[in-house]
This record gives sequence, C-alpha cells and structure tokens, in this order.
Amino acid sequence: MGKAKIAEYKKQKLAIYQDNILIEALPDIKSRIELLEEMTYYPEIDEDEIDLSDEERLLAVNKIYDVFHPFKMHADFAEKVTGMIRDATFPENLPEH
Repeated sequence: MGKAKIAEYKKQKLAIYQDNILIEALPDIKSRIELLEEMTYYPEIDEDEIDLSDEERLLAVNKIYDVFHPFKMHADFAEKVTGMIRDATFPENLPEH
C-alpha cells in the first residue's frame, strides 16, 4: 500500500487552475509522450536464465505476460481522467456542506 505524502503545492500556469489548493497539490500535467513512457513496462531479462534447463526457461518465459505497451487510447483515457479530476475541483462543482 502507498505511503502518505506531504502535499507539494505548485503554481499553476493556467489561470482557471490558479489559487485552487486541490489542483495545486496534484502532480504536474504530463505530455502525451511522458504518459506513454511512464505507462510502458517491459520485464528485465536475467542473463543467467539462458543457462537454465528447458523446463525452468519455459517458466521464466511467463514473465512476457507482464509486458505493457500502451496505445494511443491509453493516453487519451489518462488525459480525460486528468481533465475530469481537475474540472471536478472547481468551487461550483464541489458539494455543499
């Protein structure tokens, strides 16, 4: 489970997000390239596995299922979620107490 972290508030470049502490505590908006790079995952290849028996190498090959190569739709989805989170924190969208 993740650990709690002290919020770091960052000045926002977009005027509509400035002075909103909920948005200023969010991570920076990432470019599409940064999103895709961070989502991409390839398992590490252990050179020692080459010397394993056929049966052991066959089991080691199962980590190929851990590969994640994102597509354009993954970046689209991440951008939409980011927008929804930021838009939901406008004062007029917050519930009344």
